[in-house]
Amino acid sequence: MTQEKRFFHSLRWLIGFVFSVILLFLVAISGLLIYQMEKFNTVAREHAESHIPILEVLTTTQLSITRLSSIGVELVASTSGAKSRTLITHANELIAEIAYNLSLLEESKEVYELREILDSVRPGIQLLIDKKQQTFELKERFDADILLVKHLLTGAFVDEANMEEGNLWRQLLLEVSNLQSVGKVYELKRGLGKIHFYLEQLDDIVSPSGVTLLDDVELILAGEDGLESIIKQREILQTELVSLDTQNRILMGSIVDYGQRIYSQREKRVAQQAQELQSSAGLSRNILILAIVAMIVITFASYLVLKRRLFSKLVNLQGIVSSKDSITDEDLLSFDERNEIGSLVYQLKDYLDTIELQKAQLAQTGSQLESMLRYSRLCVAVVKRDKILFHNDMFADLFHISQLTFLSELPHNVAKLAKEPRKLSEGSVVLLSGYHDIVRDKWFDMRAANILWDGENCNFIMFLDVTDREKATQAFERSLSDAEKKAQIDGLTGLYNRNYFDAVMRDLNSESDGVSYAFVVIDIDQFKEYNDAFGHLKGDAVLSKVAETIQYCVSENANAIRYGGEEFVIIIRDADQASTRQLTNQILQRVLELDIAHPASAHKVVTVSAGGAISQVDSNRTPIAYFEEADKKLYQAKAAGRNCSVF
Repeated sequence: MTQEKRFFHSLRWLIGFVFSVILLFLVAISGLLIYQMEKFNTVAREHAESHIPILEVLTTTQLSITRLSSIGVELVASTSGAKSRTLITHANELIAEIAYNLSLLEESKEVYELREILDSVRPGIQLLIDKKQQTFELKERFDADILLVKHLLTGAFVDEANMEEGNLWRQLLLEVSNLQSVGKVYELKRGLGKIHFYLEQLDDIVSPSGVTLLDDVELILAGEDGLESIIKQREILQTELVSLDTQNRILMGSIVDYGQRIYSQREKRVAQQAQELQSSAGLSRNILILAIVAMIVITFASYLVLKRRLFSKLVNLQGIVSSKDSITDEDLLSFDERNEIGSLVYQLKDYLDTIELQKAQLAQTGSQLESMLRYSRLCVAVVKRDKILFHNDMFADLFHISQLTFLSELPHNVAKLAKEPRKLSEGSVVLLSGYHDIVRDKWFDMRAANILWDGENCNFIMFLDVTDREKATQAFERSLSDAEKKAQIDGLTGLYNRNYFDAVMRDLNSESDGVSYAFVVIDIDQFKEYNDAFGHLKGDAVLSKVAETIQYCVSENANAIRYGGEEFVIIIRDADQASTRQLTNQILQRVLELDIAHPASAHKVVTVSAGGAISQVDSNRTPIAYFEEADKKLYQAKAAGRNCSVF
């Protein structure tokens, strides 16, 4: 009973399902890898294009802020104008650089506040610069007043003999000189007090202008724009500078704090992304490991299923086919008819059973056929490679041997043809036509076909008696040859006629280059006048005599042809100039020697004229062209007086 067949019984469905699952896992793994790689690329690109440049900008900004704070300190402490101007220029450059770096950062609360603080720092730095400039201006005024005081003191009258006054004078100049090197305000005040003390001791010294030295110096020291006023202004400016520096330091510290905060936030974001990426990579790795393990398990399970349902069945089928000639019902128990292999095995059993039945029938038929062939009047044999497996008595009698075993015992041409393997699709073919048995004077056609003999492909050789056909063919060919020969012979002269000429021309046209030939065209001179004078019977006799003379003179490599009327053509093979001329002159001389009276001829006897043409091996001219050239030469010979030849 045939079992119900469902789609899942099909091995094709099973194999397709297994490979689809494996392919699905491969696609999933590949997709996961591609996704993870794309994520890595995105993060790397973001780091390369955003985070790293921003971190670099923040680092540069922090360094610039630190340098700006340091420049502020140096500017407050600077005592050199050139150095201060250099520091001021550098400070402006750093402020511009910090502003530019902040413009590169993405907008955020910290960046906005950092810009506001920087905007507050700029006026403070500028005010610090202005105050420092005022300090330098006061310093220049202070130095100028000191020089003036030194000038007044240097020009004053001093009593050199008074030792006490001389000492006071020198102490006064020393204190005035020391004021230029004093930087602190309290030191300046102390120095001015000493100068006042020394001036009071020397109040009786007179200046060159006539005013007392004390009044002049006192005016410079304590006047409205004097040294004391300058010192007070410097003290105020110094206090303001310290205050501005403190304020700027606070702002700079805020900028550094905000910059550090932005840097830390960015660094934290990068670290967070790296941690997320690491977590994602770990998750992807775990998923990938699980997918690979699952794929290995599925592959192994698929192998076991296929082994049980496919491979083991194939091995069983191979064992059955290789060791047995048939499949039994017991063998079928190992196979499921509902899948392809089982269906194939059931079909194979039917085929093998049919083949066994046919083999039995063929064996019986072969035995009957062998009996028929053995006693048949046909000459038959069965050949396998070099051996003759079977032949009947008629076949052995054909070759006059009682028993044949090998093909080498047959004539060489027959053995060679019989040995060639044949195909079943070729059917019966004629290998040799008209094989002649000389002893019995019989003809046979050798035919061959492919047959199965004892289960092997063999050549079946037959010799069919075609003696009647061959004899009829020979008789027909003889009669045809006689008819063709008669059709090419001129009845009057016995020479070849125009039909033969046309056949020779066709042969010459078909022959390859390198063959030389010659045409000699001969015509009886004034033959019409001869016929008019003596009649046509006499004329026919002259034609026969001339033809006989021409035939006598030509050699084996030449053919004499009556072209028409009194005109003859000689076609010579392998011709050369000398032999052709010699032949032509011989014919002219022998016709003249016939001494046939011809009153109308200038020579009083029958004569002939000839024109010749010899082919050139390297020429492209056709045979008909050479013939026409020889015909033209004939007319030139007649025009030259007849009884001559022109080539």
